[in-house]
Amino acid sequence: MKNIEYTLITYGFVSRFCDVPDDAVVRAIDGVDVIGRCESCKNYILDGDLHMFDSDGCFLCERCTLKIAEKDGFKPPRMWK
Repeated sequence: MKNIEYTLITYGFVSRFCDVPDDAVVRAIDGVDVIGRCESCKNYILDGDLHMFDSDGCFLCERCTLKIAEKDGFKPPRMWK
């Protein structure tokens, strides 16, 4: 018997995150493209959201970026919060 490896791609829509299959790649939320996931908190980062890469190359959302910046003594302007 042969060991056959394959990838099955299916597309779907759900209304709750708990209904997204574990191995699914989320492409959009409410019509806005997902550009990645925060490597710290695992939240989805949408096109237009503030984000950054830290010094180790980790993709971070705005909230996690601000947490790191505040630990380093940076006080963001009020409009950032």
